[in-house]
Amino acid sequence: GASIAGSLVARYYGDTWLGVFSGAFTGGVLIFSEIIPKSLGVAYANTLAPRLSIVIEFLIKILWPFVKLSVLITKLWGKNSHLNFPTEDDLKSLTDLTHQGGSILPEEAEIVTNALRLDDMRVGEIMTPKSVVQEMSDTTILGDINLDSEYWHYSRVPVYAEGDPDNIVGVALRSDVSMALLSGERDKTLRNIMVAPDNVSEDMYLNELLKRFIITRRHLFCVRNEKDEYIGIVTLEDIIESLIGEEIVDELDIHEDMQELAKRKKRKNINIP
Repeated sequence: GASIAGSLVARYYGDTWLGVFSGAFTGGVLIFSEIIPKSLGVAYANTLAPRLSIVIEFLIKILWPFVKLSVLITKLWGKNSHLNFPTEDDLKSLTDLTHQGGSILPEEAEIVTNALRLDDMRVGEIMTPKSVVQEMSDTTILGDINLDSEYWHYSRVPVYAEGDPDNIVGVALRSDVSMALLSGERDKTLRNIMVAPDNVSEDMYLNELLKRFIITRRHLFCVRNEKDEYIGIVTLEDIIESLIGEEIVDELDIHEDMQELAKRKKRKNINIP
């Protein structure tokens, strides 16, 4: 259409007016087909969207066969032809723009960004090293256990056997110990009530770890290295902290960052209560 109009102007008015026509035509297209419609769309989006959605839905149904035919032709044209879907970088950029525009809170933007990083982070980056993990012997008699929060800090504690803290044979739940004591089973040991430990590799990605937590309904896994040596634990809370980007600390936690505590303990080679 533009080519025909341009040739007619050149024929009847000469080449001098062709440049004028081209500039005016381009400006008109930009103003009336780009700037004004988009400005109206932004200003009256809430009013126009419900009405236009009906028309768009109708057009989608009408044009659907042509879209399928186009995709089929594209696939036949080349084996490597494929539709380009948004990448992680695109989603991160969109999240930043949405946050800057005020549509989502900073905390929400951080959660989205951190969620996209789960398949890039490994268990070894968020686990609690064994040097700062509270553990108990499997021969510990329930009646000798002090369930006071100052002594038993966590809801789940790894249980070791044969006097070797690296030989983890189970996990003791504080709730199970409480129930056993209330039932008068004070002479039992932790081995009698502990549950079997679940192990994960330190190289497992966090998205796989999250799926593992959901499938097994466990809240604590023992972490092992490539030599199958016990090196620490990872909890569901660690995953949540990775998502929100902050340490979750309750009123009973003595230290906020257990990984930093382990580093200091190793560096100074001292016992930290």
